[in-house]
Amino acid sequence: MNDLVERRDDSTASPAGDAGTVANADARPDSDPAVAEIRERVERVRRRELDDALGRLEARGEVTPEQRRIVAALSASVAGALADRWTAALGDEATDAEAVRDLLVE
Repeated sequence: MNDLVERRDDSTASPAGDAGTVANADARPDSDPAVAEIRERVERVRRRELDDALGRLEARGEVTPEQRRIVAALSASVAGALADRWTAALGDEATDAEAVRDLLVE
């Protein structure tokens, strides 16, 4: 069982580096805390959903390390794209940073 936990921990590391966690340079300077909060929330959801998906796959049978990396890379790519889109919206002066954060209720 410990081996399973260790393998899950390894699989949640982003295989593409920090995909989905790079700050958007176009965001308003005063929105930096909002950008960080959005990216942190996205990462928490990504890791939770990744763990759930890997658990469901494991329940159906053996999951290879390559399959783990593929699923983790997919989750990082999707989460990064969503975070980029949401944080890019903060670059618009008309966008309320609080409203954007509220969209990400966990």
